[in-house]
Amino acid sequence: VSNTFRTTTFTGEHPILVSNHVLRTNLTIDREKLDFKYKKVSEVMVGDWIKVPNIYRELGGFDVSSLWDSDDTYRENHRVESPLYETEFWWFIGLWLGDGWCESNGHKITFAINNKEHEYQKRLTSVANNLFNRSVSIRQREGAVEMTFCNEQLNRFLCNNFGKGALGKKIPEWAKRISHEFKRHLIQGYLDSDGCVGFDKKRNLYNIQFVSINLQLVESIQDILFSLGYVSNLCKLRSASEHI
Repeated sequence: VSNTFRTTTFTGEHPILVSNHVLRTNLTIDREKLDFKYKKVSEVMVGDWIKVPNIYRELGGFDVSSLWDSDDTYRENHRVESPLYETEFWWFIGLWLGDGWCESNGHKITFAINNKEHEYQKRLTSVANNLFNRSVSIRQREGAVEMTFCNEQLNRFLCNNFGKGALGKKIPEWAKRISHEFKRHLIQGYLDSDGCVGFDKKRNLYNIQFVSINLQLVESIQDILFSLGYVSNLCKLRSASEHI
């Protein structure tokens, strides 16, 4: 199916909700000409449009702060209230998904940010100070700044909900149903870490691209973009290989 990477197999008799429609010359859709009807898979043609539910447009309908672990086992001077209703927290989550990781000691959260990206360094420092009451330590690396602060609550929350490692990171189902405002901040943070903005001179349009080895993660980013009304395309950039 166009705009996706994975494939799905059906029997020839399986019904699919499709509409036969040709794009306008400017690559837009004439919605009035869409007439969705069920066809057998064996009758579906290349160019047919498939209707699927945009399930993440609906909000979760529960208190996301209940997911924040705030029990008395944490040191009192390190314990913080749930930040899950703060927009800057969701920008932080997006940035962490691209440039951050949790140390195995269960306390540290670390980011590697390009030397030239002073705006993101300053914003991350502000989030650590304002939301977690922690200062950030900075180490200069080749071409990057390594920024670290400690918070056991946050470390545990990130590992339990958003995974570990380049291939282990994920966006849980409940996080795809947060408010649209929070989703936009998450996307902004991920753009600031693993995304780039380009410009198509022929079509006079800007485009945004994300590159990751984690297919599940970028599929979840696409789920969120669909829920916000943005159509995106997933494709394989290159095959896996080893480099030094």
